[in-house]
Amino acid sequence: MEAATQQKIDKWLTGNYDQAVKDEILELQKSDPGGLEDAFYKDLEFGTGGLRGIMGIGTNRMNKYTVGMATQGYANYLKQCFQMKFVLPLPMIAATTAVFLLRSLPMFLQQTALKFICLKHFAQRRN
Repeated sequence: MEAATQQKIDKWLTGNYDQAVKDEILELQKSDPGGLEDAFYKDLEFGTGGLRGIMGIGTNRMNKYTVGMATQGYANYLKQCFQMKFVLPLPMIAATTAVFLLRSLPMFLQQTALKFICLKHFAQRRN
């Protein structure tokens, strides 16, 4: 296993992650080291369809931590580049609201939207 992969695993074992996640990592170390390596050997990347991957623990999997990290980067970008309010679709609220609040990004909640929608005109009408 490469040192960078092991460093990511160690970070998850010692960091602020749920105990169930840490327990699963320890179990994978014993039962499926190859699967554990695959879960951490790289970070999920955005493609043309957005952030996609296998559900599970690790930096190469879809989970609340990788979605949170991606949302943090997106929130940093939006805050730096735009002065507007944002509409968050209900399915994304749990994974995104805390990050947006920490970045002091004003937002509205939308029940039917399937993607993030940045509506400058909507935000201006709401003010």
